[in-house]
Amino acid sequence: MRLNSELLKSFRASRALTLRQAAKLAGVSYQTWFQWETHGYMPESKNLSKLAKVLRIPEIRLLVQDGKGK
Repeated sequence: MRLNSELLKSFRASRALTLRQAAKLAGVSYQTWFQWETHGYMPESKNLSKLAKVLRIPEIRLLVQDGKGK
């Protein structure tokens, strides 16, 4: 499993949040959130929970099986 960066960006945009706003709400740096969205880096489990909470979605919605999605 890995992070679906395109979906992450889409959910953030649908909440009308900038990268900086989303990062602040999740308690992570702008650079960290940027790397998740642009490179699909997999966050630690505690940060995945924070992402899901900020975006108001289940954690599983942000994940994709290897070989699928971006």
